[in-house]
Amino acid sequence: MVEIKIGTTGAPPTWAVKQRYLIETMNAAAPLFLKKYVHRGGTLREHGKLDDDYECFNSWPLFYAMGGDEKILGWSVEGWNGITRQWTYQHSQSVHREFVRQYDMLHLSEGYVGFQNFGLADPTIPENVDRAGRFAGFYLGDDPEVANYDAEKKLIRSPITGSGGPAFSSGADYVLIWGHASLYP
Repeated sequence: MVEIKIGTTGAPPTWAVKQRYLIETMNAAAPLFLKKYVHRGGTLREHGKLDDDYECFNSWPLFYAMGGDEKILGWSVEGWNGITRQWTYQHSQSVHREFVRQYDMLHLSEGYVGFQNFGLADPTIPENVDRAGRFAGFYLGDDPEVANYDAEKKLIRSPITGSGGPAFSSGADYVLIWGHASLYP
């Protein structure tokens, strides 16, 4: 084993001082964001598409893991839960079993980055441990209600999936309605 001995001390590097300043500034900014954009309980005052709503809090668990205040983690969990409730009850066809019913893989990936970051920030949050197992089951063939995975062919059965299973047809207007494509240059 290599042993390192340090006999002198010095000032921290400039980048480290700036990083700590940035962390403190971000800690102070979070309550301002919440006050302006989030209702008590984590629902958003105004919202857009489901993946975009989740993206409001995507980096918060990661920020906490890098040295942010513990309140940041709590607020991000509250925000994730609030957005999930908001889309479950206000848009009943969008979220089922706390997961988007059917969405394309790109937007599923974007929207759930924050959920993945919870595992880094605190992998012991009981409700998230339960969710992670349930969500994985949607894609591993473990959930008989959700047939996203074809075990025989070893593939995900559609690029549009979720807690409602695979979508085998999607109108061409889907990409136009949601702004993922345009008929114009």
